[in-house]
Amino acid sequence: EADWEWFSELGYPSYWLSLDTDTHVRDAVFVREAEQNKSPLSLDIRDDQIAGVTEITIYTADHPGLFSSIAGALAVSGANIVGAKIFTMTNGMALDTFAVQDTTGSAITQKQQLDRLRERIEQTLHGQLRPGRELDSKTSIPSRTSVFTVAPRVLVSNSASRTHSVIEINGRDRPGLLHDVT
Repeated sequence: EADWEWFSELGYPSYWLSLDTDTHVRDAVFVREAEQNKSPLSLDIRDDQIAGVTEITIYTADHPGLFSSIAGALAVSGANIVGAKIFTMTNGMALDTFAVQDTTGSAITQKQQLDRLRERIEQTLHGQLRPGRELDSKTSIPSRTSVFTVAPRVLVSNSASRTHSVIEINGRDRPGLLHDVT
């Protein structure tokens, strides 16, 4: 009960309203273990068979550029981000969960690929890997989608929400797009 009371004070209202109870419980156990281990960076990777994605949850100190760094590390690893739930907790830590798939649109399940994901995230957050440089140096293989022209468009709305600006970005998808945008 004391652990739950402690964890319940970490989340802002948006955290509690955005996730289901099972996720809250899983996050509470994950954060408690990370805090007990005094780990500056904790990762939890799990396969979500129902959604067909691999969920990567990261608990680390929040700082400007964190989301961009993680998105870049995932892109360098060949993961396609299909969803993200990003939260800053009241203790200044980030609790971010990324739903990713491989290039075929399936969950990433091979141990070697999962180890590479974990390693590249850790290297990026420790400043040992610069995803922007890695992505720039990769040569892309032309695909059938290159025949489609999608004009980039950015819409900013201050009226869609009473508390936030909403930014909508449209363009053709490619590896590293989310990293570049952020």
